[in-house]
Amino acid sequence: IPLLLRIADNRARLGGVEEALQIYEGLLADGVLEGADGFYKAGTLYSLAGNLERAEELFRSGLELEPAGRHHIALAIIQVRSGKTDAAIESLETALGPFRDQLQPQELLLAEATLRGLRAAP
Repeated sequence: IPLLLRIADNRARLGGVEEALQIYEGLLADGVLEGADGFYKAGTLYSLAGNLERAEELFRSGLELEPAGRHHIALAIIQVRSGKTDAAIESLETALGPFRDQLQPQELLLAEATLRGLRAAP
Protein backbone atom coordinates (compact mmCIF):
# COMPACT_ATOMS: atom_id res chain seq x y z
CA ILE A 1 0.00 0.00 0.00
CA PRO A 2 2.73 2.56 0.81
CA LEU A 3 4.26 1.91 -2.62
CA LEU A 4 0.92 2.52 -4.34
CA LEU A 5 0.48 5.76 -2.41
CA ARG A 6 3.94 6.94 -3.47
CA ILE A 7 3.15 6.09 -7.08
CA ALA A 8 -0.15 8.00 -6.85
CA ASP A 9 1.56 11.00 -5.27
CA ASN A 10 4.26 11.01 -7.95
CA ARG A 11 1.66 10.78 -10.72
CA ALA A 12 -0.25 13.69 -9.21
CA ARG A 13 2.91 15.80 -8.95
CA LEU A 14 3.61 15.15 -12.63
CA GLY A 15 0.12 16.27 -13.62
CA GLY A 16 -1.51 12.84 -13.68
CA VAL A 17 -4.34 13.68 -11.29
CA GLU A 18 -6.75 11.25 -12.98
CA GLU A 19 -4.22 8.40 -12.74
CA ALA A 20 -3.59 9.20 -9.09
CA LEU A 21 -7.34 9.23 -8.45
CA GLN A 22 -7.68 5.76 -9.96
CA ILE A 23 -5.11 4.43 -7.51
CA TYR A 24 -6.77 6.11 -4.53
CA GLU A 25 -10.24 4.94 -5.62
CA GLY A 26 -8.94 1.37 -5.85
CA LEU A 27 -7.57 1.60 -2.31
CA LEU A 28 -10.82 3.15 -1.06
CA ALA A 29 -12.92 0.47 -2.79
CA ASP A 30 -10.79 -2.27 -1.26
CA GLY A 31 -11.09 -0.63 2.17
CA VAL A 32 -7.34 -0.54 2.63
CA LEU A 33 -6.66 3.19 2.65
CA GLU A 34 -5.20 3.73 6.09
CA GLY A 35 -5.01 6.85 8.18
CA ALA A 36 -6.41 10.30 7.79
CA ASP A 37 -3.63 11.49 5.48
CA GLY A 38 -4.77 9.13 2.73
CA PHE A 39 -8.28 10.55 2.88
CA TYR A 40 -6.92 14.11 2.88
CA LYS A 41 -4.70 13.42 -0.14
CA ALA A 42 -7.54 11.77 -2.04
CA GLY A 43 -9.82 14.68 -1.12
CA THR A 44 -7.26 17.16 -2.39
CA LEU A 45 -6.98 15.29 -5.69
CA TYR A 46 -10.75 15.26 -6.12
CA SER A 47 -10.82 18.98 -5.39
CA LEU A 48 -8.18 19.55 -8.08
CA ALA A 49 -10.25 17.45 -10.49
CA GLY A 50 -13.32 19.58 -9.73
CA ASN A 51 -15.32 16.92 -7.88
CA LEU A 52 -15.99 19.02 -4.79
CA GLU A 53 -18.73 16.76 -3.41
CA ARG A 54 -16.38 13.75 -3.31
CA ALA A 55 -13.56 15.93 -1.96
CA GLU A 56 -15.74 17.12 0.92
CA GLU A 57 -16.82 13.56 1.68
CA LEU A 58 -13.21 12.38 1.87
CA PHE A 59 -12.11 15.31 4.03
CA ARG A 60 -14.95 14.54 6.44
CA SER A 61 -13.81 10.90 6.61
CA GLY A 62 -10.27 12.05 7.36
CA LEU A 63 -11.50 14.43 10.05
CA GLU A 64 -13.39 11.59 11.72
CA LEU A 65 -10.14 9.63 11.97
CA GLU A 66 -7.84 12.46 12.94
CA PRO A 67 -9.18 15.99 13.37
CA ALA A 68 -6.68 18.70 12.48
CA GLY A 69 -7.00 22.46 12.12
CA ARG A 70 -5.35 22.67 8.70
CA HIS A 71 -7.77 20.09 7.34
CA HIS A 72 -10.75 22.02 8.69
CA ILE A 73 -9.38 24.98 6.71
CA ALA A 74 -9.04 22.88 3.56
CA LEU A 75 -12.59 21.60 4.06
CA ALA A 76 -13.79 25.19 4.42
CA ILE A 77 -12.15 26.14 1.11
CA ILE A 78 -13.90 23.24 -0.61
CA GLN A 79 -17.18 24.34 1.00
CA VAL A 80 -16.69 27.93 -0.21
CA ARG A 81 -16.06 26.66 -3.73
CA SER A 82 -19.26 24.61 -3.42
CA GLY A 83 -21.29 27.63 -2.30
CA LYS A 84 -21.74 26.30 1.25
CA THR A 85 -20.89 29.51 3.09
CA ASP A 86 -22.46 28.60 6.42
CA ALA A 87 -20.68 25.24 6.51
CA ALA A 88 -17.40 26.96 5.59
CA ILE A 89 -17.82 29.44 8.45
CA GLU A 90 -18.43 26.55 10.84
CA SER A 91 -15.33 24.70 9.60
CA LEU A 92 -13.18 27.83 9.98
CA GLU A 93 -14.55 28.50 13.45
CA THR A 94 -13.61 24.94 14.39
CA ALA A 95 -10.10 25.40 12.99
CA LEU A 96 -9.68 28.68 14.87
CA GLY A 97 -11.22 27.33 18.07
CA PRO A 98 -10.06 23.99 19.45
CA PHE A 99 -7.36 23.52 16.79
CA ARG A 100 -5.91 27.05 16.80
CA ASP A 101 -2.69 25.98 18.55
CA GLN A 102 -1.98 23.44 15.77
CA LEU A 103 -2.02 26.02 12.99
CA GLN A 104 1.09 27.44 11.37
CA PRO A 105 1.18 31.27 11.12
CA GLN A 106 0.23 31.27 7.42
CA GLU A 107 -2.65 28.85 8.08
CA LEU A 108 -3.88 31.06 10.90
CA LEU A 109 -3.78 34.15 8.68
CA LEU A 110 -5.59 32.35 5.85
CA ALA A 111 -8.32 31.07 8.17
CA GLU A 112 -8.86 34.43 9.84
CA ALA A 113 -8.91 36.36 6.56
CA THR A 114 -11.27 33.88 4.91
CA LEU A 115 -13.60 33.91 7.90
CA ARG A 116 -13.69 37.73 7.94
CA GLY A 117 -14.46 37.77 4.24
CA LEU A 118 -17.26 35.24 4.57
CA ARG A 119 -18.83 37.07 7.47
CA ALA A 120 -18.66 40.39 5.61
CA ALA A 121 -20.25 39.01 2.45
CA PRO A 122 -23.91 39.95 1.93
